[in-house]
Amino acid sequence: MASLRLSELVDLRVPIADIAPGFDSLRKLAADAAPLDPLARDVVRTRDLKALAADCGYSERQVRRRVLAATGHAPKRLMRIARMQGVLRGGRGESWARTAAEHGYYDEAHMANDVRALAGATPHALLG
Repeated sequence: MASLRLSELVDLRVPIADIAPGFDSLRKLAADAAPLDPLARDVVRTRDLKALAADCGYSERQVRRRVLAATGHAPKRLMRIARMQGVLRGGRGESWARTAAEHGYYDEAHMANDVRALAGATPHALLG
């Protein structure tokens, strides 16, 4: 199989066997994966890309190229995914409005629309 850039797979539905021949579990696949690029890990944890780039000594453009190569996602999309994962890990809590505010969304509608755009369903639907 020819080598693919991760960015070529974004938003595609591809059978996992086409990408990982012999696939039998996500845990094993994750355990066998190369360590995440430290810069991509930092992007997942930040809310301020400009400050992160300055702290690392990279330009925003360099951060974008490196994170895109490591994950297939641009830094801002990766940050959105990480924020969504935080919402889903934390659950509804006291209210969806409070959950949205705690995770940096403007309001509940912003959170619901962003999660739907990324995952195809609202947080309420995903968490049942």
